Amino acid sequence: QRRVHGQGRIRDLEAEMEAEQRRAREAMAGARKWERQLKETIVLMEDDRRMVAELTGLNDSLNLKLKAYRRQIEEAEEVANIAMNKYRKATTLIEEAENRADCAEKNLQVVRRSRSMSVTREVHRVIQM
Repeated sequence: QRRVHGQGRIRDLEAEMEAEQRRAREAMAGARKWERQLKETIVLMEDDRRMVAELTGLNDSLNLKLKAYRRQIEEAEEVANIAMNKYRKATTLIEEAENRADCAEKNLQVVRRSRSMSVTREVHRVIQM
């Protein structure tokens, strides 16, 4: 009986050892799987870091361009304001000159009329004499 009992115990231990070896193999396979996933994740993370660095550089570059464009717009607005002020001033000067010309023309007409009337009076006087 001891032999039978000993052989039974040996079979139980062998079965336990096989089960433990199977669990160890499964654990190793799981560990290798997790290790592959970790490496893939690290590669993806490094790709993401490179992409973030590239996008940050692009963003900085675009911000510099945006600042330059804003500066150009401000300068263009200043030039446009100066031109508009010159235009308004020129328009005002033209209107004033036109008003002076109108006044001068009216004065000239008044002077011509008065000369014409005085010449006519003189002619009448000469004729009457």
